[in-house]
Amino acid sequence: MKIKYLYIIAMLFAFSACDKINEPFVENNSNTAVDTTKVYKKILVEDFTGHHCINCPAAHRVLQGLHDQYGERIIGVAIHYGSFASATNWASSGYTYNFKTPEGTEIGSNFLVSSTPTGMINRRMYNSSILINKDDWGSLVNELLPEEAKAKIEITNTYIAADSSLSCAIKSAFLADVSEGLSLVAYLVEDSIVKPQLDGEASPEDVLSYTHRHVLRGTLNSTWGEAISPTTAGSSTTKTYTFSFKNKDFVPSKCAVVAYLMNTASKADIIQVEMAKVVN
Repeated sequence: MKIKYLYIIAMLFAFSACDKINEPFVENNSNTAVDTTKVYKKILVEDFTGHHCINCPAAHRVLQGLHDQYGERIIGVAIHYGSFASATNWASSGYTYNFKTPEGTEIGSNFLVSSTPTGMINRRMYNSSILINKDDWGSLVNELLPEEAKAKIEITNTYIAADSSLSCAIKSAFLADVSEGLSLVAYLVEDSIVKPQLDGEASPEDVLSYTHRHVLRGTLNSTWGEAISPTTAGSSTTKTYTFSFKNKDFVPSKCAVVAYLMNTASKADIIQVEMAKVVN
């Protein structure tokens, strides 16, 4: 009988040993194993929105939920676009702040944004459209999460308080060959801007102290960026840009640079994106 018990204990030990994972895996917030020996794409969510768009805060909450679930894999940018983002159209209602930018207007016009809220996820097609309803953002994000990256982006920001200036160095390092032409685009975004927002899920609907997240404030190198070459495995390129905060109501400590590599011809198919705070 003693031998039988020893045999059972040995078998249980053997089965438990089979559960050992030899590779260095970590768990993300979605309880999905991530192989840390690989570099994965991060995912850019561009949220076309407006401060007088009554349904837009629902999209804001979807984006925040994705960030809460997947952490730094999700990089969100709110692009205030269209008539509901106009400061003049709704000035009589107290919506006087101008969130719109020339770059945001150009991006929205290029991708034929006709209503808000809507969004783009790494500027990839979903159900035959590059503009995606907020209810489908999570589905496309789940499809893109397993994709390995062909490039890494490193952002080094140097903020000089004495003259309110930013020097931003962006390194694009390629892990695999990329045959299509690529451009590097650098956004400046600002977080936690407290201004009015119409919110259909709030009571009252006019939320005078609404916190606007990751708002596009402009770009460091034009709307469509700068061509990057070479793009072969093992190559890297560093571009440096400057930005002045003088005469702007931006708060540098709440700002960040979002840099991404996109297909130059289509202005879509983002292969990697990264974000770094202006002031660490």
